[in-house]
Amino acid sequence: MSETIKLSTGEITSVQGVVAEEIQHLKAAVKRAATKAAKAKNDIYETEKARDDARDRIREEKAKKKAEAAGIASVRERLMTADEFMDAEAAAALVKDVLDAGGLSMLIGHRGTYKTTVALAIALCIACGIWWGRHQTTRGRVLYLVGEGGGRAFGIRIEAWLTHHRITREEIRPWFMGLNGAAPFMSAAWDELVDVAKEFGPSLIVVDTLARHQLGLEENSNSDASEALSKADHLRAQTGAAVMVLHHPPKSGGGGRGAGAWEGGADSVFLLEKDEPVKGQVKMTTTKQKHRPETGQWAFRIEQVEVRENGTWPTSMVPVHADPFVVDLAAQEAKAAENAALHAEVLDFIRGREAAEMAPNMTTFRDHFQATGRRQKALDALAELKRRGDVETASGFRGAQVLHVVTEATVIPFSQSGGGSDAS
Repeated sequence: MSETIKLSTGEITSVQGVVAEEIQHLKAAVKRAATKAAKAKNDIYETEKARDDARDRIREEKAKKKAEAAGIASVRERLMTADEFMDAEAAAALVKDVLDAGGLSMLIGHRGTYKTTVALAIALCIACGIWWGRHQTTRGRVLYLVGEGGGRAFGIRIEAWLTHHRITREEIRPWFMGLNGAAPFMSAAWDELVDVAKEFGPSLIVVDTLARHQLGLEENSNSDASEALSKADHLRAQTGAAVMVLHHPPKSGGGGRGAGAWEGGADSVFLLEKDEPVKGQVKMTTTKQKHRPETGQWAFRIEQVEVRENGTWPTSMVPVHADPFVVDLAAQEAKAAENAALHAEVLDFIRGREAAEMAPNMTTFRDHFQATGRRQKALDALAELKRRGDVETASGFRGAQVLHVVTEATVIPFSQSGGGSDAS
């Protein structure tokens, strides 16, 4: 028989009944708490989802605004059919067969290869609408970013070029502007430059030099270089201008110094070499052209042109296009003179060994010219002398090849001819 208890209401009930009712009450409370927790969890999820969606919308809006600012259309707007690609208007040529409108180019050269001198000449030819050597230009405004050597030092360069080409200040004044001092890519000055350039409307912008404009960036980092490159691309997109970047190569090698992102992103790359193709001249060679064969090569002699009295510099440099036929002849003559000198040196070496009664065999010959760093050139010269009959070989001790100079063999000293005109 179960125990009974009297409730406060006066009702008599069993203990088991009270316990069972309490259990049901607790179960209901637990169920209500679980339902409430699930709802709270769902509310938190919905809140976080709404927050993430808002962040995504903000991110997309920022990306859209950034793309719009850079002049980049949406993916859908940029989709083109094969016909549209083939029928699209081609870029105009700023310098025919050399520089295209709106492209990115690099002019690379060691210190002393006249990078600024050559780049300024190209820029001024475009600003004046005159031919650059044998290449026609399309006249357009030029904005030159003078990262180093600005002020009057840059002014005498312009003055000398104008004097040489007999062009007045009035003719160029509306067509040329320069920024005195660098505007680093990652600075507020660069963003301001974009706005100023949009107002000026240049066809060409020269960045002189890359090193001066990538302050704060790691030169060997491709990610940093890509950021800087995107700044240059933004400038091109906003202005429609071609951008030419001046850069230094490494101590050895012909490419640009540091990360390869710049050369990879460039449409055209040109290399300057001093004392090439002949001493006293500068050679400019195309090393990359995205849209045409890499065949461009030019030679310049550097003339000193008098400028107005300024208390410091009496002259400044102007590059003058050298006649390619004269350059080719001079290069051939220089090569012939070098060969003649090496032939004479080879003959003198063999004769000297013979006079000392030291058999001049091929081993001693190779060792001697290996030490001078000209082993292969000397071997080529020896082969030529043997072909001409000036040097003979005979079997020596243990089958060694002994060299012998024919008694009357001689090399007539090469006399370099002078003369030749230059075309400016």
